[in-house]
Amino acid sequence: MILIGTMRNCSMARGTPVQRADAPGAPRRFDESLYPGLESTHTVHGEAPPQPEARSQLPSRVPPSSLPPLRHEENGMTSFMRPAVAALLVLCGVTSPARSRADETPVHKDATSRASAVPQGTPSYFSGVPGKPRDFSMVYPTRTLSPARAQIEIKMSDGSIVLKPAPRLKTPSLPPPPPPPPTSDPPLCAAPFDQLQPVVVRDGGGYFVAWTDYRYGTYDIFAQQLNGGGVTQWVSNGMPVVRGAGFQSAPQVVSDGLGGALFFWQDDRNGNLDIYGQRLSTTGVPLWGPNGIAICTAVGDQRLGSVIPDGTAGAILCWEDDRGGATATDIYVQRVSNSGTALWTAGGLVVGAAAGTQQLPVLVSDGLYGAIVAWQDNRGANQDVYAQRVSGAGSALWTANGVSLCNATGNQGSASICGDGAGGAIVSWDDARTPANGLDVYAQRVNASGTVQWTANGVALVSMPGDQRTPKVASDGAGGVVAAWQDLRGGATSDVYARRVDATGTPMWTANGVPVCTAATDQFDVAVKADGGGGMFVVWTDARDSGTNGTDIYGQKLNSSGTALWTANGVALCNNSGNQDQPTVEADGGGGAFAAWRDFRNGTNSDIYYQRVDSGGNLPDQCGTPVDLLSGTSVTTTGVTNNYSFYQNDVVWTAIGVRGASGDDWDMEVYGPESFVHAQYPVCFGEPVVGSYQGPGVVDFVIGDFNGNHVPTGVYQARAFRAAGSGAAAVEWDDGAVDTGSNPDLLDPSANQLQNRTTDATDVLECWDLYGIPGHTYTIQFRRTGGTAETRVLLFQALGSVGCSPTDCLYMVPRSARVMEAQHDFIFTPPDTDWYGVVVVNDNGQSGTYDIGAKLGVQSTGVGESPLAATGLKGMVPNPAKGSMKIQFALGKAGNVSFQVFDIGGRVVSSIPAKDWAPGSWSVAWNGRQGNGQRVLPGLYFLQMKVDDRVVGLNRVTLLN
Repeated sequence: MILIGTMRNCSMARGTPVQRADAPGAPRRFDESLYPGLESTHTVHGEAPPQPEARSQLPSRVPPSSLPPLRHEENGMTSFMRPAVAALLVLCGVTSPARSRADETPVHKDATSRASAVPQGTPSYFSGVPGKPRDFSMVYPTRTLSPARAQIEIKMSDGSIVLKPAPRLKTPSLPPPPPPPPTSDPPLCAAPFDQLQPVVVRDGGGYFVAWTDYRYGTYDIFAQQLNGGGVTQWVSNGMPVVRGAGFQSAPQVVSDGLGGALFFWQDDRNGNLDIYGQRLSTTGVPLWGPNGIAICTAVGDQRLGSVIPDGTAGAILCWEDDRGGATATDIYVQRVSNSGTALWTAGGLVVGAAAGTQQLPVLVSDGLYGAIVAWQDNRGANQDVYAQRVSGAGSALWTANGVSLCNATGNQGSASICGDGAGGAIVSWDDARTPANGLDVYAQRVNASGTVQWTANGVALVSMPGDQRTPKVASDGAGGVVAAWQDLRGGATSDVYARRVDATGTPMWTANGVPVCTAATDQFDVAVKADGGGGMFVVWTDARDSGTNGTDIYGQKLNSSGTALWTANGVALCNNSGNQDQPTVEADGGGGAFAAWRDFRNGTNSDIYYQRVDSGGNLPDQCGTPVDLLSGTSVTTTGVTNNYSFYQNDVVWTAIGVRGASGDDWDMEVYGPESFVHAQYPVCFGEPVVGSYQGPGVVDFVIGDFNGNHVPTGVYQARAFRAAGSGAAAVEWDDGAVDTGSNPDLLDPSANQLQNRTTDATDVLECWDLYGIPGHTYTIQFRRTGGTAETRVLLFQALGSVGCSPTDCLYMVPRSARVMEAQHDFIFTPPDTDWYGVVVVNDNGQSGTYDIGAKLGVQSTGVGESPLAATGLKGMVPNPAKGSMKIQFALGKAGNVSFQVFDIGGRVVSSIPAKDWAPGSWSVAWNGRQGNGQRVLPGLYFLQMKVDDRVVGLNRVTLLN
């Protein structure tokens, strides 16, 4: 389900930037001071560090504004850079010769926000039932249209029952610039004070996101799980991963492959920075103690690098380690099992301990439960790039202290890594070997034996004047690499470029890279993820609108040929007020992506927001491209044709629509009052429907509810957009009446009873609400009266109100989530006081007629009507199944129902706890998992149903791979 409610927003103050000297002869370098409060991902070569101070001289509590900036690593993961201000040693330790950066003071703006579009239909009302201060919608697809574009929407409104045909959905996308309207991205965490440093990893069909959180006055680590639809699965604002003493920061997360996740961070509970970890179950329960386990607590600071899964539900992690002294930083690694046991040398296995400092490690799996680690190495006269492979048993397999990937003149750093698919790795870095160019980008492939495969000291992806820095890489799936970087070749502003190198080390695409974004002003802070098809997703912080709207988050998808597949210069994933930065990205497995970032839209503190984008670059909750009613394909609107205003009163609803000539398609957008700044209400109300092909069509949208609680009184703007044809259109609206009788029937806007309803291929469904009270029995009356339409009546139970405001909450649910489906009258006794959605669907798109109504009490069954179903287990859908399924059953009378799944040996492998159910036909979901969260293995099983502790049914279940 998707919850869309009031969005809370935040911001965070920053300190003073540290200046850096440019290399002799180099062109203009990126100026972070133009974007206060943001941290770019570039690194600085050859700077002298400030001298460390004794810890006793530091403040005992570092305020939130002093938390250090980020360094983005492989796959958008982040870890702390050591700041140039010694007072921050509590969090980050001593600044190195190789890297120095501090935060800056943000520029704040007036906050504006926008909730998601709520599609509406032509309403009718059944009022007089007890009210409840909650509105929400349920939407699910039907199979009437091909492809299945139609959906059901149930609008729950105070004190009334609503029947309205739901609109056909269109494929959402961004409106054409300039400028796009504010995106309707939801908050992942809007707790008090600051949330920052988000990282994301995909888990099956969903995601885990972790971040650093200051809600309790000290830095902790929190996390959230989301399903594939982007719906949060744990408590609002996230579950605590650790709330221990001291500051916890720089989180990393990997999936355990069993429905849970492993989290790691750097932790100063012992007086210096150490490495700790925690595992959360699929329900968010801590499995390694209340505040995690120690991974390394050696003397000196340990600063977390990156983390990868080990292939057996555990993890492998790397870090910088100062146990040998702050000027002798080394690289260590450790493997941790899913039970929290360190599998390699206690305190970590050293992989890079040459003279000088070794820093900024990144790692990738070798495919055999081990890892390849790369880092920046200062053993020689300049910074170089080295790598080492560690076996699954914890042995270093290559030359002691690593093999050289590049030891060219000048400094090399900011390494990023990905696998080559053959047990080796590909590493990219920024490179200062050509002083006149500043920084260029190079890459090298190393095989499983530690032998470099490409040109000595690397292949140039870009070599030209102007800094090209901080490359981020993703595998192309064919033994090569795709890299994106921040690029100042224009000399005045920073852009984003990308290039692919094939398995043989041959650079592909345009020489020196293809432009990903060359919009006005600066683009920086790049994160990437492979798309699974030889291309990649790229997200970045974008300052094209910084003069009025701060920095935003944009994204682009490149295919294997280097072609940008989304809007030129990127899709705005977030362009709300306030600065947005620190983006991280993950593929969704279906050609789209999931992104999260830090967000200052509130102007006071920073929060964590997120957005999903599909394979076509469309955002799910925005007004976008209409869909042709007949073909189901997207059509292009040709601009605003009509623009009207109307007044929304606060007593009765107002329906608005657009009526066009035959053969025309039209799209409607409705914008609220107060210049889009009312956070509780959607800006775009009417986006999902266009007009008619066969005659003058009208598309209506509900604006407001019975009491004016959902949409405030005010003047609204309605705009008609032509999608096809050339005829004129009229925007129209009218007011509806409400019946207030003691026992009302379902009514239309003119207070006429809705009897002998008609349906055809263009009427997919109707929806209305029932407010049920436990102990009261209701008869839902549904009778087919003619025609060949396969109409059915469905019942949905409310899904709860976590995360909803009292006036705005949207649920998206599949048809399989119904709790009852019938072709006749049925009796319903609610188990809880709640809203229930009653929906009529036309499954075959044929013409027909039917009657519908609801009465309190048991009504007699008419001639030819079906009686209530007999108690029994009806079946499972689908069966066979690849994981989850719906269990369908019926009760002739109320009972306590439970289910158990047995293997062929008679052992219980899973169960669904007992629950009281009312009479009727029902369904319940089984997720295909055991009680410990592990998936049930493929094979033959048996499902047993008990009612009041008596076995009433046994069916065979087949699970597939």
